Amino acid sequence: PDDWWSAYNVELGAPTGPRYHWNGLLRRDFQNGYALLNQPGNPTKTVGNIRLPASSGRVVVTKRSGGARTRPTVVLRAVANPRLATRPRTASAARHRSTALVRGRVIHARGGRVRLLVRRKVGAHWRVVRASSAPLRQGKAFRRVFRGLERGTYRVRARYLPRAGRVTAQRSKHMRIRR
Repeated sequence: PDDWWSAYNVELGAPTGPRYHWNGLLRRDFQNGYALLNQPGNPTKTVGNIRLPASSGRVVVTKRSGGARTRPTVVLRAVANPRLATRPRTASAARHRSTALVRGRVIHARGGRVRLLVRRKVGAHWRVVRASSAPLRQGKAFRRVFRGLERGTYRVRARYLPRAGRVTAQRSKHMRIRR
């Protein structure tokens, strides 16, 4: 038909249980979302950013159907001078240089690598002092230790590279090395 309503194309999947009362509304949960209904004669209800007058409903999609994936997100942590199981190779390296542990995970990743850049602030500019890549372990987590860093302010950038090779997510963190 020419007047096909686009909501008919929404695929919520199978229901996960019966309908129930929730915040003064009727709710039914599905595999890919939920449906809300404000019954006739009730006052207007607002839940989150959803406003429902009496005798109205809303369908909320929480997961994409049809195999579409959520965009990957990088979670990054950079720690200066962490306690590591291994010691520096020489005593002089321990006195004059520092270590940084960069670790994190990529949410919604399916393998691939993370490209890591460590930049040091020199005057008004940021200079790359280390570059490396780390594989995603168990499909999501990464870890890399950088040794021999001088005292100063650093910026660490992690870029997620899936198997196809193009950057799909990135994150930056600052770190200060004081010794």
